[in-house]
Amino acid sequence: MIFAEKWTKEVETFKETQYRPVVVFGNYFEASIANNVNNRVIFVSDESNRGDELLKLLNSLKDIMKNIAVVCRNHCEAIEILQLLSRINIRVYVIDEKTESFKYLSIINQWSNYHSVLIITDQILKSCNRIISKINSTHCLVHYNLPQTKGDFNTRYQLISETIRSPELRKMCTTYIILGPENKLQFFQIYKCLRRIKQEISGEMKAFKKSISRKLCQNYLSFGYCPLKKYFCVLRHSFEASEKANENLPTDGQIKGLITHVVSANEFYMVIEEHRNADHQWQKVDKIATLQQIKQSMETLKKRRNSVKNVIIDEIYAIVVTEKNVVENNVNGNHKNVRNCKSQIQMIINEAFHRVKVLELVENGNKENNVIVKILHIDLGYVTHCKLSDLIELPLHLKQIAPLAHKMYLWGVKPLDNELEWHEKITNIFKKIVMAQNIAYITAWIRLQLNGVFWVDSMKIVTKLKALKVEALSCKPAEVLIEKKFAENNNRQLPNFNNDRERILQKWKCDAQKSLIQNAHLEDTTMVYLSFFKTLHEFYVRNVSFQPCLADLEADISNSITKLVKVKYFFIGLICIVFYEKDNIYNRVRIVDINEDEQIDVYFVDHGETLKVSKDCCFQIDEKFITRLPFQAIKCKLNGIVGNVEPDVVFDYTRLENESFKLILAKKISKENDTNIVRLYVEDEEFEENIRFSLLSKWLFQNKFVEYTSSEEANAEPFMFLAKEEEEEIEEENSMIQLFDFEEFAKSLMKAEENDVKRTPKVESRRKQLMRALQKVQKKKEKVEMEEKEESDEGSPTVMINVPYAPGDFDYEYVQDILPYDPADLDTDEESEHEIFDFDPDYELNSELDMILNNAPKV
Repeated sequence: MIFAEKWTKEVETFKETQYRPVVVFGNYFEASIANNVNNRVIFVSDESNRGDELLKLLNSLKDIMKNIAVVCRNHCEAIEILQLLSRINIRVYVIDEKTESFKYLSIINQWSNYHSVLIITDQILKSCNRIISKINSTHCLVHYNLPQTKGDFNTRYQLISETIRSPELRKMCTTYIILGPENKLQFFQIYKCLRRIKQEISGEMKAFKKSISRKLCQNYLSFGYCPLKKYFCVLRHSFEASEKANENLPTDGQIKGLITHVVSANEFYMVIEEHRNADHQWQKVDKIATLQQIKQSMETLKKRRNSVKNVIIDEIYAIVVTEKNVVENNVNGNHKNVRNCKSQIQMIINEAFHRVKVLELVENGNKENNVIVKILHIDLGYVTHCKLSDLIELPLHLKQIAPLAHKMYLWGVKPLDNELEWHEKITNIFKKIVMAQNIAYITAWIRLQLNGVFWVDSMKIVTKLKALKVEALSCKPAEVLIEKKFAENNNRQLPNFNNDRERILQKWKCDAQKSLIQNAHLEDTTMVYLSFFKTLHEFYVRNVSFQPCLADLEADISNSITKLVKVKYFFIGLICIVFYEKDNIYNRVRIVDINEDEQIDVYFVDHGETLKVSKDCCFQIDEKFITRLPFQAIKCKLNGIVGNVEPDVVFDYTRLENESFKLILAKKISKENDTNIVRLYVEDEEFEENIRFSLLSKWLFQNKFVEYTSSEEANAEPFMFLAKEEEEEIEEENSMIQLFDFEEFAKSLMKAEENDVKRTPKVESRRKQLMRALQKVQKKKEKVEMEEKEESDEGSPTVMINVPYAPGDFDYEYVQDILPYDPADLDTDEESEHEIFDFDPDYELNSELDMILNNAPKV
């Protein structure tokens, strides 16, 4: 048993492989194709020639064909054909709506016995099945005009159902279709059939096909496909080149606004207020006037109302919206919530003028006032009907204002089980979601905009929280419909869709990275490595203290390669990760230039180099890898010298034989923009107690690479000596400064005496003094606790000391588990005047302990 909607070559081939198959057709037209009936099409470019073509055809067939049936649509066409055939010598019989039913059999008997023509209408074929059984042996079937439905078209082919059963008669069976400009809706189906049966198509038909303007299929617009396309949908399922975006409206990016009317669960009208794309800033959409301003302008129509006499389709007019109109709509709307109905009535209880566009004339009566007009409220999006007398002429300047409400399709959802339409309940649920009273605004991403119609996705609803006076993301309508099993995913894409969302989000991410970036900096004296040398006026150093941190960071990035995602869109300034094959490691970089040869120039933010790399080597970076450590490359310039030196010369001097870095003391002289002007002392020789550092500029001068431009630099100390303990201390201090950025505190606590780095007697720093005092306090505290424990064991009273706790002396988590939270318990910077500390009068605090505890932070 074979089921097929159409008779094709493949089905015919399969049939031939079967033994004595029985073929059952549910479609008489497909049966005629399967039995090789000669189906011909006569195309007329002018409707006035349709009758002449019929006369010419029948005049050539009257002596060949015995039983000819001409099928038309109605009684008027039957009379028209009868008058035409009176010009030629042929018997003609008519069965139409005006023919008495008792004459049917006699007319059919006369037609069967002679070479004659029977004119019959579609209405008779549909209503009288007994007639078809008497005339189903027609030899020639002529379609004078085509019916509106495919069912009526198939019914006509029952007239040859008996003829095609006979192998002898089917050879002489022929059908003719007279096709003209009036048959635009049916033309494409006939055209497809001719191509399928390999019938020759005239040049006139091909030209006419290109000239036909068809409407876009609603299923195609809503879901990107039409299940009825391969059956009988004759509407258009693709965009034409003439359909372009409205340049005055956004074509990409994100829009913000409010929905004014819902048509279905993914079709609605929205007023767009703001728009943003790559610049990340919301911009007001250009409008000549707002809805409120338009309404105020139309208030002048109350004094002078000019009614419309001759209505024009697609023209803009005005209409008065009154309470009566709204009450009627509410009655038909089946509102269950009486309170909501009352609020809707109150909203338009006064007279208001709406701009409307005439879509079509629905009904024509004898009187002009009975003409019913279908109208679209262009600033709100809904369709209603009104009388012609209700329309008011609108001033030209109000007609020229573009509609405020734009039709939109929410992409990514479709009805369950491949249904063609949304259920009314699901549409109402969607309406409640997107038109709730507490909505602040709705955002969506534009996928396509053509002629002012938008296709959007990623819709989000932002709700007003009145109690907190803030706005918060409420829901995503598409996800709600899918999660609640009201809809399913639609992964189809229209061919014109843009994919700019990822690119724009990447640009926003690039802009957001600027607020996360921190750069390492130099103190007055900093221990560094020379990471990259370009010229005397541009080279990069790296803080020695952070070398382990940088190594750990780069190792963690390399360990996360399985989670890395390649960069798809590139922008100058974007921070990303690059795999550097030379060192076989992943580095943080900033894009500085984008080339056309699939390569980009990147600046290694932790090393200072700028290199060309392939785009395929670039990966997106997580924010944690940006904020975890400041960018380590510090741009510098040598003080007081000019000249030209090869980078390799400097590299050789600043590195050891095993290619590891030499220690360098960088003394910051000043700073110009982002460049530090420095004096560098390179590790020269190591002694038992200290290390000698040599002035780099002096070495360059002695080797005739540079000349001095400053006497200060020429007279600078050629050497610096640093004790080994001081070296460690400087590294530790620099590390603390960079990590916590306590600049003012660090300067007051850790700044050494002037010329402290020179070979002078070492003076203990204040930091060490403080640490030593704390150690003393800790030892005395432990001693007191031991004495208390011993006295407790002997039964003597315990001495209690109630003092402010230092951080870490008790467990916050434990207290929070026991005590309820009280906002009054929050710490403040001000000490309470009533704060009491109980001290044992017999216990005297050590003076150093007293000093430390009084300065300790309160818990």
